[in-house]
Amino acid sequence: MKKIKQKQYSLVQLPNGSIVYITCYSYFYSKKVSTVYIQANLHGSEIIGTSILMKLLILLQKKSLPLNIVVVPQANPLAVMDYNYNGVNGRWDNCLGQNYNRIFSTNIINSVNEEKNRLKEILFSNIVDSNTRLSGWLQYLSFNADYVIDIHATGVSSIPHVFTDVCNPDTFFPLESKVIILWDKKDMYGAFDESHVFKHQKIKKTYACTWEVGAQNYLSDKLSNSLAYNLYQYLNGIGNNVVSKVDDNKKPKFLISKCTHYSSPYAGYISWIKKIGDIIKKNEPYAYIEQPWSGKKIQLKAEYSFMLIGIYGLKVIQSSQKIASIVKID
Repeated sequence: MKKIKQKQYSLVQLPNGSIVYITCYSYFYSKKVSTVYIQANLHGSEIIGTSILMKLLILLQKKSLPLNIVVVPQANPLAVMDYNYNGVNGRWDNCLGQNYNRIFSTNIINSVNEEKNRLKEILFSNIVDSNTRLSGWLQYLSFNADYVIDIHATGVSSIPHVFTDVCNPDTFFPLESKVIILWDKKDMYGAFDESHVFKHQKIKKTYACTWEVGAQNYLSDKLSNSLAYNLYQYLNGIGNNVVSKVDDNKKPKFLISKCTHYSSPYAGYISWIKKIGDIIKKNEPYAYIEQPWSGKKIQLKAEYSFMLIGIYGLKVIQSSQKIASIVKID
């Protein structure tokens, strides 16, 4: 059994002198096998992935796999520190105004030495901002990976779904998901998974995805146990070159251009009729809006057909407020 090693990497020093670290767990099997990098909690409120990865480490301690594995359960400790009375925020850097999953360079194609030198300049510079150093460490830790999995969560409830490269739509099918959403080079916005697929073409072929599971500010021991086992089985398939049989009809694929936010046409208190995973046809009711100032209860009907991927957390909304993540259906 391979021993799992733990190492910490300095991210930033706080005004009180405390050092914030990124903690990494890894074990090395052989130079001849694939390397898998998995991280979670890049956004502060998306904590279910951390629980999944801590349980995955327990499974790996019991029975190691023929893989080199790097696990970062809490990819962004700064985001987790951004909390309020009811939970963690941590989606954006409040000082720089950046979404933490839009800070990764995707338009640089370097040789191996050029990329290593670029990362060294970032990590050992005293003048870079915390987001640049964060992106540098995470790209450094995942530099040699053949497979990259970035675990996220959506809204207050969502169906599990995967974002991945349109050129390799089947690579992550065995992961628990109801929908596969495919992006291409023209769709890149600086997300972590995107930064691996095209940027490192001169270095090696990397398969990368964002795996969306669970909800924000939500933990479930049952769910994280189930998904940790699913992830372990997926890794076992990679390590032992076993292809899982998946029914393609149960996992529809959509281009990311069909994936968008859905907004409410009215302000008020929202109550959903439909549930996540439902396909809602044009003109079909999906929610109600109650307006205490007007005494009205307004039925909301779909402007077009869509699949409801995730529901956002606000119950009291403004007109044009984003209320859900959806995929448009023609």
